[in-house]
Amino acid sequence: MQKGPEYFVEAAAKVLAKAPKTRFVMAGSGDMMNKMIRLAAERNISDRFHFTGFMKGKQVYEVLKASDVYVMPSVSEPFGISPLEAMQCGVPSIISKQSGCAEILDYAVKVDYWDIEAMADAMYSIITYPAMHEFLKVEGKKEVTLNVTNQPIRRLLDDVLHQRDLQYTMTGHSIVVTLKTAGNVKLVSGTVVDSNGEPIIGANVVEKGTTNGTVTDISGNFSLNINDSGILQISYIGFNTQDVAVNGKSSLMINLKEDTQKLDEVVVVGYGVQKKSNVTGSVASIKTDDFNDLNMDVSHVIQGRVAGVNVSNGYIIIRGAASINGADPLWIVDGVPGSAPNFNDIESIEILKDAASTAIYGARGAGGVILVTTKKGKIGKLSINARVNFGIETPIDLPDMLHTADFIDRKLAVGFPNNPNSGWDNPASLPDTDWEDLVWRNAFRQNYFLQMTGGNEKTTFNMSAEFYKNQFIERYSFEDAGNFRVASQTNISKRVKFSEILTVGFNNTDPHLYGQTNNDYVYYRQVPTMVPYDNTNEAGGGWGKHPAGGYYEGPNHVATLMSHHENERRFWARANAILDWEIINDLKFQANFSANFDSHANNLFLESWNLGSLSQQDYYSKDYGSGYDLRMLYTLTYDHTFGEKHYVKGMVGYEAYRATASSAGGWKNGFLVQPSDDISLGTGDKDVSGTKTEGRSLSQFARVNYAYDDRYLLEASIRRDGYDNFGPENRFGVFPSASVGWNVGKESFVKDNITWMSQLKLRGSYGKIGNNTIPQFLYEPSFTNNYLYYSYDGQNTQRGFWYSNVANATIKWEDVAQWNIGVDASFLDNRLNTTIEYYDKKTSDMLYSVGVPPSAGPSSEPFSETSSYRANIGKISNRGFEWMVQWRDSYKDFRYDVAFTLSTNKNKVVKLSDQVNPIIWAGSDAALNSSIYRTENGQPMGQMYGYVVDGIIQDQAEIDALNAQSPDGLYQQAGTAPGDLKYKDLNGDGKVTNEDKTYIGNPWPDLMYGLNINLSWKGFDLSMGWLGNAGVDVFNSAKLYERSFYGDYNTTYKVYEAWSPTNRATSHPRVTKEDPNGNFKNVSSYFVEDGSFFKLKNLHFGYNLPKSILSHLKIEGLKFYINCDNLFIITKFQGDPELGGGYLERNMYSVKRAPSTRTIMGGLSLTL
Repeated sequence: MQKGPEYFVEAAAKVLAKAPKTRFVMAGSGDMMNKMIRLAAERNISDRFHFTGFMKGKQVYEVLKASDVYVMPSVSEPFGISPLEAMQCGVPSIISKQSGCAEILDYAVKVDYWDIEAMADAMYSIITYPAMHEFLKVEGKKEVTLNVTNQPIRRLLDDVLHQRDLQYTMTGHSIVVTLKTAGNVKLVSGTVVDSNGEPIIGANVVEKGTTNGTVTDISGNFSLNINDSGILQISYIGFNTQDVAVNGKSSLMINLKEDTQKLDEVVVVGYGVQKKSNVTGSVASIKTDDFNDLNMDVSHVIQGRVAGVNVSNGYIIIRGAASINGADPLWIVDGVPGSAPNFNDIESIEILKDAASTAIYGARGAGGVILVTTKKGKIGKLSINARVNFGIETPIDLPDMLHTADFIDRKLAVGFPNNPNSGWDNPASLPDTDWEDLVWRNAFRQNYFLQMTGGNEKTTFNMSAEFYKNQFIERYSFEDAGNFRVASQTNISKRVKFSEILTVGFNNTDPHLYGQTNNDYVYYRQVPTMVPYDNTNEAGGGWGKHPAGGYYEGPNHVATLMSHHENERRFWARANAILDWEIINDLKFQANFSANFDSHANNLFLESWNLGSLSQQDYYSKDYGSGYDLRMLYTLTYDHTFGEKHYVKGMVGYEAYRATASSAGGWKNGFLVQPSDDISLGTGDKDVSGTKTEGRSLSQFARVNYAYDDRYLLEASIRRDGYDNFGPENRFGVFPSASVGWNVGKESFVKDNITWMSQLKLRGSYGKIGNNTIPQFLYEPSFTNNYLYYSYDGQNTQRGFWYSNVANATIKWEDVAQWNIGVDASFLDNRLNTTIEYYDKKTSDMLYSVGVPPSAGPSSEPFSETSSYRANIGKISNRGFEWMVQWRDSYKDFRYDVAFTLSTNKNKVVKLSDQVNPIIWAGSDAALNSSIYRTENGQPMGQMYGYVVDGIIQDQAEIDALNAQSPDGLYQQAGTAPGDLKYKDLNGDGKVTNEDKTYIGNPWPDLMYGLNINLSWKGFDLSMGWLGNAGVDVFNSAKLYERSFYGDYNTTYKVYEAWSPTNRATSHPRVTKEDPNGNFKNVSSYFVEDGSFFKLKNLHFGYNLPKSILSHLKIEGLKFYINCDNLFIITKFQGDPELGGGYLERNMYSVKRAPSTRTIMGGLSLTL
């Protein structure tokens, strides 16, 4: 390690960039040899390196005689004899200033061992300029040659060494030559670690101004005798050199900081990589090393960590809603479109946000692009990592339903009749069933992960396997899933390598029932007076029947769950084969072939039951299907620097894709044995169905980058896409982009004068991208037979067809044009980093359904009186601001990294169609008398629309006064009474009508922000991910069921907060059986609540056992940790307002909401 070989390899890589025909030989067989072999491979220069191993005298002489230059980059060698041997052979030598022989040699080139640039320049100059080579050869040989005869050895040494301030000692047949020293010398010990507290092996520790030094061992420890007033200089590749004053201390702990300026981060971009400092588009990068043990999916990692990205309940929207038809981000995994992979297999994530970054993906880039690079093998010994996670997921947002006595009390209080058969006169004699406890549970979750990686110069590999076994919070539902992945790379020759990635997986699920068709997520329709089981109901399946009195005719939820036997099985496989060929220096060709296969087998059996007035018929359905897609992708890339300052990179590519899928299934009823595994046993009605789909696309693309001296940056790209869902008149689309950047921080007037500024870059971009989320075959007239049945004889059923759509031969992608400006800045040695951006994103040619006369023929449903025509006609605007600031630093053993993100987005519908005031209505509830969300020109998408509540009417006199002002004597409703909501008369006509409705809420936040904190001290680490939304509204339609009695539903204890003559100081209206004022029927601002929140989304706490303990057990690493999700929230809202949803309706807290949960998981990570 004292020889400094790593500096030699790094310098050699720089020499090869200018002189690619140069060959390098490294002699020796020490503990650094394998590391240097790996380093040469990582720098892609293995074909120019030869490692000889240990050599003896004559072999050394022969190698020296055949060499043009000798290099000894010693870190702290007292006196090395080998440079003298090289010079005596007539070989020019380069030595480090820190080596002992640097004190005595005049005709050797001397450089600091850490100065890679100077070392590379010296090597390049000697092999390039013959005159310099000849001078060093001749003068160097003279300097180390001395002809003396018949003289004692001691006299010779005295004469030669005295003038060079050297001293020697003779022991037996050995002569030790050292520098003359003075002062008080003491032994100093210490440990060198990185910012994570991990020991740095092979760090150079030198007494400053001398050649006295050593290197750290495998535990980062060192010991060195130095002057007690001396200064230690500690250095290692990739870290800032640090000076530490001894000041009489005998023990030191030294924390080296990464040199982020020397190690310029590389980020993945579309079809390639770029230096982060030279990126001109909007690209956010996430390295997954900090999240390996957090047990999160990819969307949770992105959430709150990337400005401008809205993530809620799995939905990801980048820079606002670009279309009413949706514009989800495109996932690119290892270069090809796909879906989010297993998080444990991810190496890095890049989010491309602006058009300059995403235009290279053309018609699929409108929603942004998420690039995922998975883990590959690394040269070195086999490394094994195993992780185990287990814990509990708990529902935390379930309603507190009325128990029997309170249920009867409130029912009677609001006007429901007391049927003599109901038993309400004696509540204690009735059941008191807690349906929430029977339906929900604390779900046990567990997963296991195993990864192996390793390889040599020829082949590397990374293998992983993962298995999940999870319960869902709804009883009787679970999921088993697993996957296996292998990635390998083989260097076929010096210029050709082959990589493959294969992943296979399965899912076996008994899915939860809540939220499926005709089922709510939260079960408000229940009564405590009904029992789940009744042995006397043998004909009805033994399930509890409706209670006597006829006041409840709803479901028995236990019967619903336990009679529902559903199983979904899925098998899938993904394969990538990648061939990389460096045709000539700087010209590289890549062929990427990918194939995906999916298959499923779904079975559903519903047992029959009868509860009295509600029954279910038995039903058995089976569905099988499979599909595959094939993709071939070719790129040719040229990457070269001309004249040391003109960097040019060009790339062209071609992509072709084809997919096909089919399914077949059927259903039957009339089973005597229930449940049954054999569908043929059914004797009742039956039907069969099947589908087949195909898809194709063809693309060509290109990009060029230019950088002058890494200061002035330019990028341009273009893509041509053709898809089979585009009409014949618009089959191909072209998507260009351009961006520029200026690295101001690299200008001399900044670099030389503003020392506290590490980086400053200005950038701007403009581009056009597309959104192709449009159905197939809109350019063709089509017929369908869905939902249409005929019977001509009363027994046999026939299916008919009808004309379903008007063809549009011009149908095409939706256009999205976006410009972006940004500033990237870093300060104080890159400890403080910030990015500020502003964007303007405009969608045109948005697909919209335009009404056509019924006489045109087509309709979306049989016998419908409405018809529509899909056309590219709409326009949407999104504008926003993004800010990220990060501070990362360390103090001794304490390391911290704090990042804050903030973003805004203003969405506006510019145009839906050319019709007069076109409106889209969306969102409903069975208890409401109108739709909730309205989209129209000039407004943000999906706004809440209804009456504005102006308090609660307190007495009849107030009602009389309002009616007196009305032209027809009625302000609201005939049944309006004290305790009802009062609505505002916005148009001033003296009465409340539909014309008084207005916009009452916005489901899109004014501000999204995130705070991420990572702390570590010694073996402990703590990570917190905070998430916040401000200026956002929630439509709480759950109030319909939690604060009143709807139909035969139960309600919650919140009903006691309703207005009454003795409870006037409330904002909740009276509860009545009929609700004549429509308090709980009209869409109004009563249901709109502030959805702003700030929550601790995830928390991780872990402890790594010390390596000093593990080394005795032959264990590389062992960590124990705990992960918590959804642990804490600050909000005015009654539940969890992080709801999200689609584009035209979102942030609705309703019976269809998924119950919010809290998860606490424990884990263990073992590395061998």
